[in-house]
Amino acid sequence: MNTGLDALRSSLQKHWQAGAPWLARDALDAMATLDLPAWAVLLALIDECPVLHAGVGASKDSRRLSVSATDFEFISENSQIASVREFMQSLPEILRRSSETARRTLGLRNSGGIGAAPHASAPRKGD
Repeated sequence: MNTGLDALRSSLQKHWQAGAPWLARDALDAMATLDLPAWAVLLALIDECPVLHAGVGASKDSRRLSVSATDFEFISENSQIASVREFMQSLPEILRRSSETARRTLGLRNSGGIGAAPHASAPRKGD
């Protein structure tokens, strides 16, 4: 995971300095493992012709359960730019929540929940 994030950081830096940050799109796949909706929003924003993905609004509304991959708007208004800024400011918290949820899920699996590996019994004396 860290290797993918390091590659993302490096690729973004390189392509941003060259004036073409959208060329780092493939490296954004590392974000998909952290939070799929955030990844979709970031892909839309970093594109050569950036658009506002509906996931920006969904990140504010925890009751919204799905967003279509084709649900986006061309960025043409100051209010949309403000939404992008708000999303980017909230991104660390979104990723933190996703990480905590993943840890809780894995914790359940590792402590005997569904999908847990069976425990090996201790060898008995004389075996």
